[in-house]
Amino acid sequence: MLYLDNGLPLPVPLAPDIPAPTSAQILVSVPPWVGYVLKHKTNNDPHYEHTLYPPWTTFLVEVFPARRYFYIRPQGLVRRVVEAEELADADTSIGSFGSRHEARHLCMCHFTPFLLKLFLTRIFLDGAETFKHYPDFTIAKLVFSATGFIQRPLFFLEIKRGYLPSDPLCVNQMRDYMDQLWDQQNCQRPLYGYLVQGKMIHCGKGMRQNVPTK
Repeated sequence: MLYLDNGLPLPVPLAPDIPAPTSAQILVSVPPWVGYVLKHKTNNDPHYEHTLYPPWTTFLVEVFPARRYFYIRPQGLVRRVVEAEELADADTSIGSFGSRHEARHLCMCHFTPFLLKLFLTRIFLDGAETFKHYPDFTIAKLVFSATGFIQRPLFFLEIKRGYLPSDPLCVNQMRDYMDQLWDQQNCQRPLYGYLVQGKMIHCGKGMRQNVPTK
């Protein structure tokens, strides 16, 4: 039984699924009501995008189960990786995917009163860090070791409530997500991105030359 106020043992290494389940076997294991609700919400032309998040969350948790160390990140932050030439001048921190990023605080606020700092940070500038992205879902795999665990992003999913055949904003958004996730230290290669527009699903695959596959 799980009690969060007690010490928990380190999870054991994940054994391979042999034989690996096929796509058909995975889909058959999903409770029928999950598919029904997802189809119902999609086909009824939702007014708001957020109404699609619960059925998609439920579906993803079924298809990518926790027992296989999958980790669903709804609107998880993807931060810009600091370039090597920036390291000497940047105030940095290590992010969830193992890369180094800009500090989140405002440098100009070190010597300002607390309330002014709070006002500037939350109202106007939202921190000094730039190029922050929030894909609707990022699916990662947890890899445990004696020192803890790392998150290895496998793919991301962006949900739109309707189909826009040539929306440049969608294309640019997906490209930004792909580029920023690809740069992460722990990123799985190749990286996949899925854009759901109403009843249509588009798949993108990110690969670059001279980058080893992890």
